[in-house]
Amino acid sequence: MAYSFTEKKRIRKDFGKLPKVMEVPYLLAIQLDSYRKFLQHDKSADERFEEGLEAAFRS
Repeated sequence: MAYSFTEKKRIRKDFGKLPKVMEVPYLLAIQLDSYRKFLQHDKSADERFEEGLEAAFRS
């Protein structure tokens, strides 16, 4: 197959061989932990600080 002049000069980068830089975190777990902290899910109603959603409900 004959290539045109443009096809011969086309520069292609192949990033498929780069090593892994870091492990990708499990993003769903990060979101769930953040949401539980926002709701203050681990505290009873009397122990919750007035911040986040609790502050909105008490205002």
